[in-house]
Amino acid sequence: MTIRCGFVLEPLSSLKPEKDSSIALMLDAQQRDWDIYAIMPESLYIRDGEAVATMMKLKVCDDADDYYQIIATKTQPCHFL
Repeated sequence: MTIRCGFVLEPLSSLKPEKDSSIALMLDAQQRDWDIYAIMPESLYIRDGEAVATMMKLKVCDDADDYYQIIATKTQPCHFL
């Protein structure tokens, strides 16, 4: 069973890999073979009593200039995580 880990973050382009603990946490999760998802706060909402978000599946790397790649984007219930 794959573990999925979601992070509610500021826009990815505004993160600073050398300072942001979110990047370190994502790198650690990825090393454990977990799937990583970024969620922007403005994409969270309630639909029919259920939390829903647009989630971006990411691949991250330890490179200050090119530290993430968006693999896929999908809007789905948060219990997916």
